Amino acid sequence: DRRLIVVNLSDARSQARVSCPWRDLAGRCWRLTDVLSGAVYERSGQDLAGSGLYVELEGWGCHLLTFETGTPEDVA
Repeated sequence: DRRLIVVNLSDARSQARVSCPWRDLAGRCWRLTDVLSGAVYERSGQDLAGSGLYVELEGWGCHLLTFETGTPEDVA
């Protein structure tokens, strides 16, 4: 299982790119599910491995994300 917890430790809305700790993200799509809200996000493994996961959270907000593999990415 892959899980990522992201917390905004300020009282203001914040944005960031979060580095993911896994080296094998590239080459496929990923489905990220926020266990707390039920929101589902589809993300490119290339983007996750390169620039990281973009997040935007309200003050004191958080995500508890699970990662599931999707389909292989088109590598052009």
